[in-house]
Amino acid sequence: MMAFFDTGAGAGKTARIFPLAGGAGVFAAALYFSASTGVLAQQVEQAPAVLPPIVVEGATLAKPIAKAAPKKKPEPEQEQSQDQGSSSKKAQSAATAEGEPGAGSGAVEIDQNAGAASQGATGFDRETLGTSVTVVTGQEIEKQQVRNAADALRALPGVQVSRGAGFGGITDVRIRGAEANHTLVLVDGIAVNDPTTGSFDFSNLLTEGIERIEVIRGPQSGLYGSNALAGVVNVITTDGRGKPGASATARTEFGGYGTRDVATRASASNGTAWFSVGQHWREVAGFNVAAVGNEDDPVRFSQLTARGGVEPIDGLVVDFSIRKFSKSAARDGYDGPDGGFAGAFDDASSFTSDVLATGLNVRYDSRDGSFTHLVRLSRLASSVVDKDVVFGISDNEGIANRYAYLATWRFATPGLAAKHSLTSLVEQQDDRFIGNGRSHERGQLAFAGEWRGEFADRLSLTGSVRHDDSDSFDDVTTWRASASLALRELGLRPHASVGTGVKLPTMFEQFGQFGLFLPNPSLQAEKSFGWDAGVELTLFGGRAIVDVTYFEQDLENKIRTTFTGAINLPGISTRDGVEVAARLRVVDGVTVGGSYTWLDAIDADGQEEARRARHAARFDLDYVFAEGRGNLNVAALYNGRARDDGFFVLFHDPVFGYPALDQRNVYLDPYWLLTVAASYKLTPNVELFGRVENALDTEYREQVDYATPGITAFGGVRVSLDALADRVSSK
Repeated sequence: MMAFFDTGAGAGKTARIFPLAGGAGVFAAALYFSASTGVLAQQVEQAPAVLPPIVVEGATLAKPIAKAAPKKKPEPEQEQSQDQGSSSKKAQSAATAEGEPGAGSGAVEIDQNAGAASQGATGFDRETLGTSVTVVTGQEIEKQQVRNAADALRALPGVQVSRGAGFGGITDVRIRGAEANHTLVLVDGIAVNDPTTGSFDFSNLLTEGIERIEVIRGPQSGLYGSNALAGVVNVITTDGRGKPGASATARTEFGGYGTRDVATRASASNGTAWFSVGQHWREVAGFNVAAVGNEDDPVRFSQLTARGGVEPIDGLVVDFSIRKFSKSAARDGYDGPDGGFAGAFDDASSFTSDVLATGLNVRYDSRDGSFTHLVRLSRLASSVVDKDVVFGISDNEGIANRYAYLATWRFATPGLAAKHSLTSLVEQQDDRFIGNGRSHERGQLAFAGEWRGEFADRLSLTGSVRHDDSDSFDDVTTWRASASLALRELGLRPHASVGTGVKLPTMFEQFGQFGLFLPNPSLQAEKSFGWDAGVELTLFGGRAIVDVTYFEQDLENKIRTTFTGAINLPGISTRDGVEVAARLRVVDGVTVGGSYTWLDAIDADGQEEARRARHAARFDLDYVFAEGRGNLNVAALYNGRARDDGFFVLFHDPVFGYPALDQRNVYLDPYWLLTVAASYKLTPNVELFGRVENALDTEYREQVDYATPGITAFGGVRVSLDALADRVSSK
């Protein structure tokens, strides 16, 4: 399931971002037919609920003022509607809270979304952001029973996912046709892109503890620097801060391909201090990822997390985050006969990866909310050991240390009915790469500034600029601007953004060596310019939302990496396309949605980019029944025909046995994937669940050389002790 937008017409004065998903064409046809016959209108009048509000935090340098969740225990009917995922009363109370005296005329923005804050989320209303954003909530992830974060992102507007070599294979997420290492991935504010490869392997990120995932599209280097050339994936996990008390959850499931999965989490808070610790362990016996043979390729994942904080005095918060990803997997080799195509074949190749991400934040918000000061320290350490039977052993380590100071000043100009925020950032980043017994280092100092303005509670403007002073490359200045206009009387919200992006060569491309690959220290940074513009339409008082966005992005100095090395390509690579997204709450408890992306991604040499389908779509149906105890979720994903890189074996090196490969174009067939998930709460604390993945038993390829799983069933139980928090807080 995805999340998208709503202008809030008829449901309060501010806009929201809302859950949104799949099959835009089917959805649009159904919407038109129903509306024309009057059936939909009758259903909407009977439905008491609108789509639930969601906020965005990662699309701006400014940070919302941190507010603890209210300690008041919800009324029974509110608890029930929250369990169902919607409540008109809840939406109305959120709108009322935002409309309290001082919200629009005071000196500062105290709470950008009171309704969302009551659910433990902080951020900015979607209406105030011109940037194109999609949000997937933790509740949607739970309903779909998604176990890997990449599967939650499949077929979101402008997003394509590809996984190779089985369940443990490297999983790439591409935004708007760019490369995987053109997307910056943040987990609780820590950049987790591997310093070695520049990208993040999404197979490592399991979903336990995720509160929401924000997909921010378009060049974001004006905010975040390198790696944010095409967009940002901002992952936010639970930290235990909330109403006083303690809670614990445990979930286990079993399924096809020898799958065993256990996830647990415990958290507690007394209002002054809080913590949350969790683990997610998953093991899959696997299947044979090669097209021939019968050797299964198992994988084991382990994820340990800890978050916590303390507020010793009002406004001063010190918090920390620790997350470790570990993965070990068998995989097949890659080779072929002279005069034929190379492919996967059974052998004893394997790999392991470990990632440790740690962060510490010290934050102070002034009593009147005018100033925020934030000091951030983070460290990312990664290690990947690949044992390939043909090409040998590759052992690479990467370390990235970041130190940052961020300050925000909020003020108002009452005569202009305007609110403003000015944010400045100073950040030092030091990277280190250790490969083949050699160590290489590089660093950069960055300065960034951002202005945000909201005028007459309608027009929102944002502008940012960033300068990176690197000790290894030419200095780079990037920028970004966006605008959003709320025309609530018409149910319309035009929005647009424009900016530049930069991506430094990866440490491996500059200094790594493996097999026939030779490093290229003279590589230049990739640079891009991109823009998008769209309009969002809200219907039936916030119960239906449709958004259409057009985008373009040009890339120069594109780095092409092959088995033998990396070079900058001459010329311009172009990406343009259209993103369509829609969602409808038919009646309370029944929600349907759709998305469709048309993409034209052309390399600098004029050929179609690899593994970027021109057409991609998604359709979702979510049904809550039995007074909120039961849930049925159906997700259908379409991935169109796409080009891929095939490799023809010219000959084998007579000394080392390495194959000499020639890249040839091959094509992946289009396919549909259907997932059906259902759950039922036997008691408020015990839930049974089950799902079927690839329910149509589709034969498909995400990468040309690797097989994919067939129809697979899973089932399990989830036990929650959240009621303990209610008992404690009610005393």
